Amino acid sequence: MMRIKNARLFPTAPTFGRTPQGDWFLSVILKATFRLENRLTPARLAEKQLPILTTDEPYDPKKPEGALRFESELVPFKPRTDVLLVGQAHAPFGRPQKYVDVTMLVGPVGKQIRVFGERRWSFKDLRDPMPLVAGPVEFVEMPLTWDRAFGGIDEQAGTRPDVPAFRPWYSANFIGKGFSGARTIESIDERPLPNLEDPRDPIRSWDTRPRPAGCGYFPRNSEPRVRYGGTYDEKWKAERAPLLPLDFCFDYYNAADPELQVQGYLQGNERGMLENVTPGGGRIDFLLPCIRPRFRVTRGTEPAKRYVTEASAALDTVVLIPEFKTFTVIWRAVIAPCVPEDNDVEEVWIAYEKLQPAPPPEQRGWVRA
Repeated sequence: MMRIKNARLFPTAPTFGRTPQGDWFLSVILKATFRLENRLTPARLAEKQLPILTTDEPYDPKKPEGALRFESELVPFKPRTDVLLVGQAHAPFGRPQKYVDVTMLVGPVGKQIRVFGERRWSFKDLRDPMPLVAGPVEFVEMPLTWDRAFGGIDEQAGTRPDVPAFRPWYSANFIGKGFSGARTIESIDERPLPNLEDPRDPIRSWDTRPRPAGCGYFPRNSEPRVRYGGTYDEKWKAERAPLLPLDFCFDYYNAADPELQVQGYLQGNERGMLENVTPGGGRIDFLLPCIRPRFRVTRGTEPAKRYVTEASAALDTVVLIPEFKTFTVIWRAVIAPCVPEDNDVEEVWIAYEKLQPAPPPEQRGWVRA
């Protein structure tokens, strides 16, 4: 039976994965929870270490198809680092505002989101062919969830037999709001606009199709993420099930907005910055923990054939939870080949090395109103 020995009291979990070609491998997941503090020294351990999540956690348990607060972390492999923020936008000093700019930076990736109060399209005069924006209403805090970004389904638009390619939904974010599929009063009038926008790509008219702006777990059923899941058609059922489709790509497991995915992975010593995501607003400058785990693997079921090797590990997930002043980091070590029915991994020993803080990233020129 495989043993996992850890030099620190961080939660661990093994899980098996399989490539589309059918090759098995073992992943060892390591999760650590740190304090999110306004200080540029290596992040300190949180008092409570959060467990590895084995199921999705929706914001509304009655709507599991809606926005997710967290996704299951029991996935075998991610080709890039996800940087995610789970929380809310907060108006500076707690004073009601019509919009607030939220900024997040971690290492080489960053994002700015313009957060508006409630808005809607309105035909002030039904004889006027162009709708106007009513609002925004002032707010103090606003959830940073994908159901508040642009997108959605226009149930009033119906289908277009004259345009076979027409779809009354926005495939880049099925759970969003603001999408109008037809230039009709029924489709547009009183339709809520999104609360979250990219200030580089704002909504200008009813038929604007901006890229959705968000920082949490991106919906699995929306583009571009959904296409990485592969094709589950009749041919797959007849020829490959239950194997993954040949066009499955592990990119499907990357859950962050594409702009918040780090090519080549984070190292764990990068700087970060958050703005207007804690009560009262303001800025937080922080540093990742500056540690790197090393996974030493002992393989071989017979003592005479036992050998030790090192498994490469990647820091593939950072989840910022400013409301609770914490963030989590996940490393994933891959051991291949490794078949569940013939697992020869006897022991995984996890040790740690310290890293020097990385230099500050280049300044970014954000859009200001």
